[in-house]
Amino acid sequence: MRDSFHAIIKHCISTDAVSNDERRLCAEKMAKSGNWDTWKLCIKRDPSDVANSMPYIKIALSDHSNEPSYAGALASIADMMKDSSDLVPTIFGSAGPHVLELFHLCGTCLLQGSSRTQSCATCMKIVMFTFQYLSSPKSVDGTKEAEFLNVVFGVLVGIVAYNGLPNEPNSNPGSDPALGRMCAQFFVHVLRSSPAAFKQCMASVDANVRVTLESSVRADMSSYASHAAPIKKKLNLKSFKK
Repeated sequence: MRDSFHAIIKHCISTDAVSNDERRLCAEKMAKSGNWDTWKLCIKRDPSDVANSMPYIKIALSDHSNEPSYAGALASIADMMKDSSDLVPTIFGSAGPHVLELFHLCGTCLLQGSSRTQSCATCMKIVMFTFQYLSSPKSVDGTKEAEFLNVVFGVLVGIVAYNGLPNEPNSNPGSDPALGRMCAQFFVHVLRSSPAAFKQCMASVDANVRVTLESSVRADMSSYASHAAPIKKKLNLKSFKK
């Protein structure tokens, strides 16, 4: 039934059977009801189309008692951002705080659920797509990149602190070093791809955030070597050059 319904919707939208106004109205209804698979079929990759549904997306992301709803909304907007980077400002500019809040709650086990780990991975995808956009020629304001990283690093450091790293696991309830590693990999990616933005961000974060961030980078770049293992080379983040 579901596949048949999607096939009918897709056929109607691909022909002149429905107008653009009818399609947008259908998309809003699907978003309001949390039918995210059908919502994606109704949405054309146009910022104005997505913007009309953003109020319902934010409601879904804020309903932490409804895991299928917020997990489905996360996955859908991540797919949209992957398919079209032009949608990044519309999506993250509106729903970014909700995404980061979910990332923090799921990453520190304040929000439980069967899709907790997957939700963290999806949040990271959204963060990565946004960073890639801000560091691309499409972004006309270079200062936004450092401002974005300053906020994101604070969230990710909290997740590392709770979950630990593969070489330093924590005993917190539900902690998963794989989540800490995922955050550390993002730190290293930023360091290598945008060293200037990384340096600017490091200069503005709190001292305790900086310590965790630097140790995470060193651990990931050394493949999480045991502290007992001999260190062949010391990493100096201050002198790192792309």
